[in-house]
Order: sequence, then C-alpha cells, then structure tokens
Amino acid sequence: MLSKEERRELNTRFWTRFNDMMSGVRSSEGRKVNWVNYDSGIKDVFIRMEADEEGCRLCIDIQHKDKEMRELYFETLRTYVNILKDALGELNWEKEHRLPSGFFGSRISAEMTGYSIHNEIDWNPMHRFMKQKCIRLDEIWGTLRDVLE
Repeated sequence: MLSKEERRELNTRFWTRFNDMMSGVRSSEGRKVNWVNYDSGIKDVFIRMEADEEGCRLCIDIQHKDKEMRELYFETLRTYVNILKDALGELNWEKEHRLPSGFFGSRISAEMTGYSIHNEIDWNPMHRFMKQKCIRLDEIWGTLRDVLE
C-alpha cells in the first residue's frame, strides 16, 4: 500500500511524463494546447483525464449547477453519439455521476481498464490511449462546442 506522499509523487510523475509526450502536439486548429488541462471553451463543461489503479479515462464532465441545464447538455451530446463514438470508441454515459467533491454532474467517458497508474510498465499504453483520445476529441470538439453554446 502506498502512502499518500508516494501516491502524490507517482501521480505527478505520471502526468509530467504525459505532458512531456504531448508537448509538441498542436490542436487540430494548429494552436498550442495544455492537454492535461484542456479548455472546453464552455462554462461548466470540463474535459478531464483520470488515471488510477483500475485504468485511465478521458471524460467530458458536465457540472452545471442547474440540473435541467446539465441534462440538456447531456442529451444534446447524446444526439451526437455516432460522432463521439467514431472519435472515442465505446463510451460510458452517466447522467448522474458523483464527483469526488460530492457534487453530482453528468459524465461521458472513454475508458481503458486493466492497467494501473501504480505500475510504471502500464504507463506507456495508458499514455498512448489518452493521447489518441485527446487528439480525436480535439478534432470534433469545435463542432460540439458550437452546438452547446
């Protein structure tokens, strides 16, 4: 079992290595991008990456405080399921997702399981998965952003 400090250090190394791998990758529009903190361009919609002992995932988190607006965003994105699926593969659609803060939001995610951030041997396939998903999401995000605005 890792201590809190060891987990923090491992997490920092994992994301630093991913950030280094992505440093030369530009957006589909040719812009320099901070991939780890990808800006969705939409208030209350966040693009997040997670890695843990179960695997890794790229998430579209909808955190609008107004439940009806959150559901509207979610259902709007659901109408683009084929575009999202073509870009990201199989998706998990969670209309009600509990965030670590205790707040509820909606989440759409692409996930790769069977790998662990605790095993450095797993980092390369996890990084490749997230790189591919980030680039593919970026290619379609402009269209989706316009629809949600």
